Amino acid sequence: MPDPAAAHIFPFATSKKTNFASLSEILTVFWGFVKSLAWRRMFENAGITLSAKNGISMGHQIHFWFDNARFTLKPLKETAEGVVV
Repeated sequence: MPDPAAAHIFPFATSKKTNFASLSEILTVFWGFVKSLAWRRMFENAGITLSAKNGISMGHQIHFWFDNARFTLKPLKETAEGVVV
């Protein structure tokens, strides 16, 4: 990408546990209660919003769509290099 933008996978607005509720509801709709609960526990325990794992490189237009909930990413697996989405 000639001009990438860094996007946060978990928004910083969800850094506090009380702010995770709306994101948790969306995760439940798309991936079910069990997976949503597992991700919520990981999120709350790891402080992932401040981690390097919370970043992904996107073009500016894709970043805008992502920030405005026009699409989402589904983690498929975790490797030694990172997470495959």
